[in-house]
Amino acid sequence: MHHSCSHACLTGAIIQDWSISTDTQLSAVKCEYIYMQLPTKIDPDPCRKPDNRNEVFQEGDFADSALVTYNRHPAKASAD
Repeated sequence: MHHSCSHACLTGAIIQDWSISTDTQLSAVKCEYIYMQLPTKIDPDPCRKPDNRNEVFQEGDFADSALVTYNRHPAKASAD
């Protein structure tokens, strides 16, 4: 599957169950931080990346982080 998120603004997006591959285009994505899970009443601010709330992704960091996460995901082998 080929997806293009190039030039998208993903700051504050919730990307739980997001499926990407090495073909996903993430060039020039604007993203200061994302959430890896949906918020709940108990945890309204879950799994923020970068983990440190005083930090934001620098240019290019989001794409690098997303691909590292993809490459470590156990379902990757079955998805490819």
